[in-house]
Amino acid sequence: NGLTLLGKKGERVQFGCSNRIRHTLSPDHSSITFASKADLMNHWLCCITLEIHRDWTWDAIEDRSFVINRKKRFKKDDIVTETEILEVGDIELKKTISIDALQNPNRERTTIIFIDAAEPKNLLKQSAPNAGETRFTDLIELEYTIETKFKTDHATITKDNPVTLSLELPVTINPAQVPKIASAGIALSPYERNEKYSSTEPRSRYLWIEFQEPVKDPDDIYFARVLAYAPDQLLSNNNPELLAPPDEPSLPIDPEYIRIVTPGQPDDEAGIDAMQPMEKSLDSDVHYLLPIPPGLFEESDELFGFFTYEFRAGHSKIWSTAQGRYGRALRATGIQHPAPTLTCVVNRDEEKLYVTAPYAASVYKGKNVTSDPPRTEIWALLYAQVKQADNKDYRNILLYEKKLDWRVKVEHDKQINPILLYTAKERSKLKYINIKNWKDELEYGNYKGAYKLTETEFANKDATKYGSVIWSNSEINQMLELYGLPVDSPLSILCVETLPVIKNIFEHVSALDNQDVNEKYKNNISADGTPNWNQARDYYSAKEQSNLVSEGARPLSDDLGNYRILRTSPLTEVPFVCCT
Repeated sequence: NGLTLLGKKGERVQFGCSNRIRHTLSPDHSSITFASKADLMNHWLCCITLEIHRDWTWDAIEDRSFVINRKKRFKKDDIVTETEILEVGDIELKKTISIDALQNPNRERTTIIFIDAAEPKNLLKQSAPNAGETRFTDLIELEYTIETKFKTDHATITKDNPVTLSLELPVTINPAQVPKIASAGIALSPYERNEKYSSTEPRSRYLWIEFQEPVKDPDDIYFARVLAYAPDQLLSNNNPELLAPPDEPSLPIDPEYIRIVTPGQPDDEAGIDAMQPMEKSLDSDVHYLLPIPPGLFEESDELFGFFTYEFRAGHSKIWSTAQGRYGRALRATGIQHPAPTLTCVVNRDEEKLYVTAPYAASVYKGKNVTSDPPRTEIWALLYAQVKQADNKDYRNILLYEKKLDWRVKVEHDKQINPILLYTAKERSKLKYINIKNWKDELEYGNYKGAYKLTETEFANKDATKYGSVIWSNSEINQMLELYGLPVDSPLSILCVETLPVIKNIFEHVSALDNQDVNEKYKNNISADGTPNWNQARDYYSAKEQSNLVSEGARPLSDDLGNYRILRTSPLTEVPFVCCT
């Protein structure tokens, strides 16, 4: 009843309490009233409940009937020199009965309840070299001994031994350490290649975080959790709805207003799933691998975006309550995991060598929000393998690079007549896409009909876009001859995806020529001077014509070092085809 505890009707209950808790006992000790709720908070209330199987008229014990002694120590403290032993209180069995106990009474037993307070903080100090600092949080081991005080000449022949009760309590003190990031980088699996250096294996990549200091408590590690996600603005269409800041969730742990622990209870790992444990380096105390967010894997398109993370030190190797498991948080924005591996498909027939690869996709809440057309560029690099002069190993010589184009696919049907299938404008587009990648030192072969336009009307708008590029066998043979290499030299392909350089608002918002998107952008973002949708349409039309005539800068040769590389595919061997 409020701050008062009473026994059940019909039962005789006698209360006792430690002086560490401000309280008042009723005259007959059948109820206890606490001074305030604050006296019950932020420490353990150790409640001992025992039953005396004697009739209420039994009168063999003194007025000071039961004495409660306690041994307390933190688990890592020295059991001989650092165990606290003290008398925490007693229970007086009054020779009166409350009115509540007389309602349909059970006179065969009396219940005694004693409440003690155990402080969770260890006041002892660490030894050198950290002398003066408070010891780390630890499990509390308690042992209570309840001794019965019999009257003189009672229980002289037989009596029960003092009751001993043990209890182990989990950690409730949060780690005091706050993480601080020093640097970050990419950890890669070993580089593996075949004997002829014509192909390499994909490398696993993980983001590592270097903290300024190691975790001080040996029972703690660093934890991380995702607070928010946003697509990369260099990849996404940047429609107005993507620019609204997302809500960041609170730490999903039980509030634990009351935490009940019983003797012999095992570690329940309360709150351990609220954050992801980071994987500590085997040879460093400050380097940790950041795991991929839950629900994602190494090839998830979400990894192209940016994450807001929260880092905390937390108890990992010790039993802890949920509220006491994690320390104060470090919030870090703009964290990006390694991009998914770029895979390319390479094939060759008696006429041509062709390469297909997917563009990086941007997703948000399960929806494809990639810019259309893609802003990234994929370049295919053609290599020939030759042996070193000392004949000890193979090396790769770069023959030429070409840019993949998402607007075309490889045409395998030789019976197709482009004049009947395409308009003059579409045939012009195919012609420019075909010849703009040719090397000036080579003869332009009669190679029309190698491409076909992507059928955008029937294509899945949310599907990942793929780029394609073709080398004719005649073109390859000419390049090999320019380098003085045999025409049957083994070949390999490497694809590299580069990030764009955005110079204006038209390139930042890919659908600015859409009247609805244009109006939302002006209204929601309040961007003064935003061009109208007619101006955007004219810009995109001129840009498309420019892209047809010129392939633009060559970021992997002439402009190497001026463009950021998003990802690189493994070196892929070109299948051998005879009679090319």
